[in-house]
Amino acid sequence: MAASVDEYRRAANIVVMRGAAKPYFKVALIASLPISLLQSAVLLVHPANIIWVWLFSWSAIIGTTLFKVWSSSQLRLSGRFDLLQMISGMTAVAIFGVLLMPPLLVRDIVAEQIPMVELLRMTVLYDTCVTFIASLLAMFLANALHRRSLEGGTERT
Repeated sequence: MAASVDEYRRAANIVVMRGAAKPYFKVALIASLPISLLQSAVLLVHPANIIWVWLFSWSAIIGTTLFKVWSSSQLRLSGRFDLLQMISGMTAVAIFGVLLMPPLLVRDIVAEQIPMVELLRMTVLYDTCVTFIASLLAMFLANALHRRSLEGGTERT
């Protein structure tokens, strides 16, 4: 009963989340860079539709990251994914999701009144949050696919 979390993880052969999440964050970052550059170019040309540009680019970042992880056979967890990692990952997704709520709740953002430097700074901040969310969702997807592939060979009774 006096075991630490590290001892519990070693006994259960569980990968520490920060080590397991690094390849997924790299995939999400590679997926988000061209989308963010294109998004910034669109905002420089026509900043009036900022909410729609953000929503489209966030969907593209998450979709591209999930597709790359789903189509990759190399991105799999080497250990088991435990409850603590699931709770901490979902908490991080919730926190970063809350950070993304203000632009969605304020529909009357007048982009012409916001200086372009601030607009681009907001875009980089929000894209970073979405990239982190996409990497966590991709890690959850890879774990689910890995578990399903392990269960696929055994029959359930």
